[in-house]
Amino acid sequence: MKIFKLFIYSLIIHFVLFSCKKNIPFDMSKIHGQWKIKSDTMQTGEVLIFNTDKTFTYKSVGHIAESFSHGNWNIREDSLILNSIMPNECFYVFPFIEKCKSSHALTDELIYKTNLECESPASNKFFIEFKNSKFLIKKDSLIHFLANKNCEEVPEKIILHR
Repeated sequence: MKIFKLFIYSLIIHFVLFSCKKNIPFDMSKIHGQWKIKSDTMQTGEVLIFNTDKTFTYKSVGHIAESFSHGNWNIREDSLILNSIMPNECFYVFPFIEKCKSSHALTDELIYKTNLECESPASNKFFIEFKNSKFLIKKDSLIHFLANKNCEEVPEKIILHR
């Protein structure tokens, strides 16, 4: 009977030790570098560059205008969080993709300037604001779900890839 109990106890200990999910820290070197945004919105060449010092740069170049951003990134659990740092220069500011699928138009209350006192922002260069923008980390992709509460559609998904 003692041998049977010892066997059961060792089985339980083995099960507890080897079946628990290990909390392995995420390898941040997998984030560093250039990521391309694969989305069906405006078909612009959008890229995000993540630097080793936990800063990022966003660039988008279209036919008549370009957009940019820069700021800091951080990892929280299984997500990458981006926050922009406003430039001192005068630009119109747009939030990072908070529009509805059915319309590419942004409402006036979503458009503002980097500096409220500046007179005439550039008309062909815009600052894109990432405000606690969350990207789910999945193997070789970063996935951002757009959830605009004013949209009737299912949230749009933006995927970043290498």
